[in-house]
Amino acid sequence: MQPQRRIGILPDLVARPLFTRFGAPEYDVVRDVPGALAMKLRGEQLDGAFLSPIDAARGLPWCRPAGNGSLVSRPGSNTAKLLFRSGIREIRTLAADPGRTSEIVLAHIVLVEQYDTTPTIVPRTGDPAGLLSTCDAVLVAGDEASAVTDDGLDLVEEWAQMSGLPFVHGLWYAKSGDLEPALFSEPAIDRAALPEGVSYRFDTEARSGLA
Repeated sequence: MQPQRRIGILPDLVARPLFTRFGAPEYDVVRDVPGALAMKLRGEQLDGAFLSPIDAARGLPWCRPAGNGSLVSRPGSNTAKLLFRSGIREIRTLAADPGRTSEIVLAHIVLVEQYDTTPTIVPRTGDPAGLLSTCDAVLVAGDEASAVTDDGLDLVEEWAQMSGLPFVHGLWYAKSGDLEPALFSEPAIDRAALPEGVSYRFDTEARSGLA
């Protein structure tokens, strides 16, 4: 009997179509944010994981993108937002989950290039509303971003206006040859059932968003 394959996936509902095939007994699934999954993959606690390309580039040179499955956002997706307590240009401290690497970099790019401010990133825990009493802004991503009632600043919309491209939250990575690429392919899903502004294929346009 083959040992279980250890697969790291996101906890977010918006990404669930990418992970349905890993419900079989031969897979040992770990749910966490991309930064934490990267640490586990680096420590050889996982065989493959869904990561931010930034995390993969920082310390996983022996890993390669696996398959064409990806989480890609366009305007209307509500997958990455900034909540803030006063003017955007007055943001000096930004509370963020350190494991949301791609979204932290996105927030930094938007604030620097569009609003001429470079906040200090503060590791966050707890409720976003409570954090606004001590920080100027809070980064929310994934299901948390979809659930907030405050409009905030939609970072994916800002990115689209700046670049004309979609935003890539993450890709599949694995040791070269360890796992079959078909495991990490775009999921078969009716386009009518796709969440607004979200797709799961790492296509040419998505690749351009990482260039």
